[in-house]
Amino acid sequence: MPSRIVLTTMCCVFCLTAACGQQNTVQTKPPASPHQDDEAVTGESGHGKGRRSSEAMTISVAASKQIHSLLEEGKLKQARKLLESQPQLVHARHEHNQRTPLHTASSRGQFEMVQFLVEHGADTNAKSGELPVSYFAIEHPEVLNVLLDAGADPKARVDTGNPHWGPYDSTLIREAAKKGVIDSVRLLLARGASVDNANTNGTTVLQIAALYGHVDIVKLLLDQGAKFGVENGGGWTAISLAADRIEFADESDQVEENARLKGIITLLLTKGQPLALFTAIALGRTEAVRSILKKKPELANSKTNSYDGKSALHRAVALNHKQIVAVLLDARADVNGSDWLGKTALHTAAYKGHVESAKLLIAHRADVNATDESGHTPLHCSAFGCRPAIGRLLLGAGANTNVKNNDGQIPLDAAKSFSDGDRHPQSKVKAMIRLLQKHQK
Repeated sequence: MPSRIVLTTMCCVFCLTAACGQQNTVQTKPPASPHQDDEAVTGESGHGKGRRSSEAMTISVAASKQIHSLLEEGKLKQARKLLESQPQLVHARHEHNQRTPLHTASSRGQFEMVQFLVEHGADTNAKSGELPVSYFAIEHPEVLNVLLDAGADPKARVDTGNPHWGPYDSTLIREAAKKGVIDSVRLLLARGASVDNANTNGTTVLQIAALYGHVDIVKLLLDQGAKFGVENGGGWTAISLAADRIEFADESDQVEENARLKGIITLLLTKGQPLALFTAIALGRTEAVRSILKKKPELANSKTNSYDGKSALHRAVALNHKQIVAVLLDARADVNGSDWLGKTALHTAAYKGHVESAKLLIAHRADVNATDESGHTPLHCSAFGCRPAIGRLLLGAGANTNVKNNDGQIPLDAAKSFSDGDRHPQSKVKAMIRLLQKHQK
């Protein structure tokens, strides 16, 4: 599953020039002659004193730091006064992250300051690393509008060069869709950004909006004619991405997230997207699953495109759709089939505490002592999840209490590892320990 990325901006240090007895300065443009540094600092040139060089202007390091600090602290009156006294500070680069005052003001939604900077010649396409000014305005549509009016590129690429540092292989409209800022998506579409914009892997704006559960943006894109059935390089469509994000809802936040994802799926189905097996499982539609398997029984052992390659049976167990689990088993789904991590459906049921699904799997001869790539048995998983009810069921079906995982732990060790923490309620931890101690040989 695609992972979520937290933005961290690359830092780099500007070159500081220093002359004997003079203040450090930051060069805004490379000198056109060997003597231009001195001319810019002193205001003198070979053509006479008092004449400011028009080809290179210097900004004192102290003033550069000051303007960025004032904007970061929201001291806008003082910032404006400083800019009026030193107009060149409009182009002052932050010494660490290369941002201009326009980057800083845009990221903070400082609308009037952004207007002021633009009117005084700020570059609306300036970049911090590979992040354009407009990227920092995505969450402030009124600021983004000012930048676009002043010539910011609505189709600008957004790419830090490394997915661990921030946006990667992306564009403004993809980032707006990811963040869920519908007004910014509207603005960018109106300015010529493609409704079907895709990255090099073929992941479209619609797929991004579906992946992050933004129903309103999915609807907007569909209304604008976005193609909804296309697959990206990993074989995912917008509907399969949304379906894969649905999880068993044991907390209110997940209930709300599932509702948004199901809303997206409904929109796409209404547009004519076919209902596939994994989508039907995610929605809990037992009869649809039965119908699909009747036409294509081989799908009972199909797997998702996600990195861990979970089967239809894994997915139904994880979501605790007991009736769908029964349908899949009746269709001869491999009860001991493993994902790419070596886990069987019983490992999943054991960890999540889905007793009824586990009973069905055991009734169909699931191996209660199967080990995954980490050496965990389902009993280990019940211990890690602190699920005494599942543990009792597994022990009754012949689970071995002495199997060691790759870390040398038996299930009892796994349960004891939570005795000093707050990951699980201590009442459950103690119950799990007592159960395993009772059956330990």
